[in-house]
Amino acid sequence: MAGTDALFPLANKAHVVAAKHGMHGLAKAVAVECGPDGVTANSIAPGWLDTDRNAAWYPDLAATYEHVRATVPLRTLGTAEDVANACLYLASDMGKFVTGHLLHVNGGEFMV
Repeated sequence: MAGTDALFPLANKAHVVAAKHGMHGLAKAVAVECGPDGVTANSIAPGWLDTDRNAAWYPDLAATYEHVRATVPLRTLGTAEDVANACLYLASDMGKFVTGHLLHVNGGEFMV
């Protein structure tokens, strides 16, 4: 589980940027190294999720949610279940040919 911080570097978050970028790189390296043995390795970058943590991290939660709903193409926040479903896909036979990939689960907020 990684995040978009490596792709959207923010001031005063160098430690987070480095860690998230490292997670993406690790998944790619493991995919190359372990692929011949049938092992897949991917990372997931969740977008804005509607969680209890947000209330503690964003003092003006209503304004933050309003901004997200105005800028994210699906016009909503995701849920923990949305991320869990992506994990299930990658861990299932449906995702057996996906490796070295960064899967964005973000309602279209970031498109590559």
